[in-house]
Amino acid sequence: MELNLSRRKLALALLGTYAFAARSIARAGHFSSDTRSLPDALVDTLTEQSSAESIGRAYLGNTQESSNIETLIESILGTRELVAEFEAADMDTRRRIIQTEVQEDFSQGRTVAVDGWLLSETEVMLCALAATLSSQS
Repeated sequence: MELNLSRRKLALALLGTYAFAARSIARAGHFSSDTRSLPDALVDTLTEQSSAESIGRAYLGNTQESSNIETLIESILGTRELVAEFEAADMDTRRRIIQTEVQEDFSQGRTVAVDGWLLSETEVMLCALAATLSSQS
C-alpha cells in the first residue's frame, strides 16, 4: 500500500499543529469522560485524521501488532499518571503531551518505518488507534 502524503500533511496529521479544526475549538476545555472517550480524545488531537488513518492501516497491515484499543492507548500514553494528565487537559495541552512523547521517542530511538516514513512509536500507535476506531464505526 503506497501513501501519497506530503511532509506538510504528515506533520499536520501527526504533530497536531495548532491550526485547529472547528470541532477541535468547540471541544477545547476540560475533557469529561461522560461525553468523550479517551480513544476519541486522543484521535481528536490529529488535524488530518484521514491521513493518520491511512498510515495506521498501512502499519497494522504489515505487522503483528495488536489493534486492541487498550493496548494502543497504553502504547501512546504509557502511565496512568499521563492518562490522567491528558484527560484533565485542554486541547493545546493534549497536543503538547503527544508532541513531547513523539520527541522523546525520537531521542530514544523508538521509531518505526511505515511506507518509507520514519515515524515515532507514539505517532504510529496514534495512527493505528485512528484506523482502528474508524474501522469500528
